[in-house]
Amino acid sequence: MLPWDYNSFRLLLPFCTGIAVGLTCNIPPGILLSCSLVLLLLLGISHYLTPVSGRTVNYSFMATAFILLWCVGLYRINSEKPRYIPDHYSHFIRGSDTLVITPLHRLKPTSRNLRYTVRVDRINGKPAGGKVICHISRESVPVVMSTGHSYSVKGNLRNIRPPRNPHQFNYRNYLHRQFIYHQLYLEASGIQVLPAGKNNIYAIAGKLRNDATRLLQKNGFEGDALAVMQALLLGERQDIPDALYNDYAAAGAIHILAVSGLHVGILLFLLHYALFPFDYIRYGRIPKFIITVSALWLFACIAGLSPSVVRATTMFTFLAFSVQLRRTPEVRNTLFVSMFVLLLIKPDFLSDTGFQLSYAAVFSIVYFHPVLMSVRNPSNPILRYFWQLAGVSVTAQLGVLPLSLYYFHRFPALFLLTNIVVVPLTGIIMSAGVLILILALTGLLPPVFVQACTFLIARMNAFISLAGRQESLVFDDIFFSAELLVISYIFTGSLLLLFSGPTRKARLLVWASAGLLAGIPGYRHLHPAEKEEFIIWHQYRQTFITRQSGSRVAVYRAENDTVPLKRMLGGFPREEGISRINVHNLLPGYDFGDQFVLYVNRSDIEHYLSAPKADYILLSQSPRINLERLIQYHMPKAVIADGNNAPYLVALWKSTCDKKGLPFHNTYEKGAYVLSP
Repeated sequence: MLPWDYNSFRLLLPFCTGIAVGLTCNIPPGILLSCSLVLLLLLGISHYLTPVSGRTVNYSFMATAFILLWCVGLYRINSEKPRYIPDHYSHFIRGSDTLVITPLHRLKPTSRNLRYTVRVDRINGKPAGGKVICHISRESVPVVMSTGHSYSVKGNLRNIRPPRNPHQFNYRNYLHRQFIYHQLYLEASGIQVLPAGKNNIYAIAGKLRNDATRLLQKNGFEGDALAVMQALLLGERQDIPDALYNDYAAAGAIHILAVSGLHVGILLFLLHYALFPFDYIRYGRIPKFIITVSALWLFACIAGLSPSVVRATTMFTFLAFSVQLRRTPEVRNTLFVSMFVLLLIKPDFLSDTGFQLSYAAVFSIVYFHPVLMSVRNPSNPILRYFWQLAGVSVTAQLGVLPLSLYYFHRFPALFLLTNIVVVPLTGIIMSAGVLILILALTGLLPPVFVQACTFLIARMNAFISLAGRQESLVFDDIFFSAELLVISYIFTGSLLLLFSGPTRKARLLVWASAGLLAGIPGYRHLHPAEKEEFIIWHQYRQTFITRQSGSRVAVYRAENDTVPLKRMLGGFPREEGISRINVHNLLPGYDFGDQFVLYVNRSDIEHYLSAPKADYILLSQSPRINLERLIQYHMPKAVIADGNNAPYLVALWKSTCDKKGLPFHNTYEKGAYVLSP
């Protein structure tokens, strides 16, 4: 059956549409709630007026139900927005604030800070709500905060900055989609532990994670082996080394380290066989169901309640409930219902990348895996196992590939090989990890078990590193726009139509969408945009300038600059369709059309007073000059200071420009300066 054949999908579609629209517009929840109640009344009237007999479709009822669910989706997402929550902390910010915070998740630390997602419980003595990102400096002795515990802190809530350079990852938008709008920077001396708040679900889950980690360390796990076990069993990836994490990403096996449906499925498999004695007890299905569901949700809590693990646990809960009612579980219907329930509770999940990838993978497996198995299904059990495993990997990749290309712009060609090898190993390692924890608690753990598990993890990591470092088989910086994302899923849907019934319309849709997928990138490559731009980038302690002309770009940087060019430019060449990059040393000045940019990096002002009159002055390398005199001579349109200057000098230059009424652009605060002809 196709998705639209299910009533649950018909309910889900307008609801998701309403959430998607609500993410881009702000409508007071009170208005939406009133509209929903009116529509609900109209729905009841429409149903009452519909004849009991007859097969006539009540289109007014269907339209009203669609609009009602659309309004409910709008209401749910807008009711989560801080502007419509009276006690949200953002309404009480004074500048220097006293807060009571509760850490919810530990994030991957940086070289300078420990990082957490924290909930604001009180601000300046008033009860509050909302989440912020908290940074704790490592310069002094850092305080390691425990999740679920309460802390009193003092600090300034800072707005999250947009990206400073073109086509950088927009971290601000990423956090805004989670309704996180501020960051808090703290010193260890300003953090006070409070006695309250240690019995909530986050505190209990954090304690269980810490106890499990100490148990693993006590029994011989360390280094990469400990980090991988923490990721698989506890949902904590923060301690995985960057090099190993990048290898997993390049090999197409990053999902192994993120607790999701694979891990929940393995746990469900283990529970099913561990609790088999209940199958032989009268009414034993009820305690088996309760124990199974409780264990799954305990695992989800310990793993941090991420969208992917919540999705998987919710779906498996519905499946287990269907089995308990002795009904044949319909996976597709269960999938739609679980998605509807999750979005009803947490509507912001819809914009979460992990949630989207998770459901896209499962949808694709459910619909396309049977088609692939119908082509060939070996009779040999070993061959059949690996054929089915390969089929799951291929069909999952079909569902997530458009999203992966859109968000990450990378395609690992070895994903099939790595998944055939790594997925079975993951099941073995997870099973061994659960057994090791149980035996360690009882004091009956043989050292050989730990040695065997450590050996398996080391072999798996070695294989992943080998696969991930085949650079010729990892395709990076693939251009994939939002338009291509939509067309890709139209193509996927048309394939589904074709397999369900090879009609002429289905074939036409397949060929049309495939043609657009091939044609849009091809046209973009053959007809690059005629764009002219001069950009002064923001780079810490470096001067970096680009001049774009169509598909070519000239880069100007210091001769001794050792930072890789790919890292400096980021996604700029991909998004701008750049086919040729020429690198040059920095010049004293730059002609751009009929405009001249003077590069000032020396303290000898007389040198610049003899230079050609400049339209723009770029200050770099902290030159100690009389800026007022320089401005008086050149009469520029604006003064620009890049990231290669001392902050106190930038402040003095800004003051001088303000007195002159001259625009001053500090790239640290305002980002790159873009000049057009």
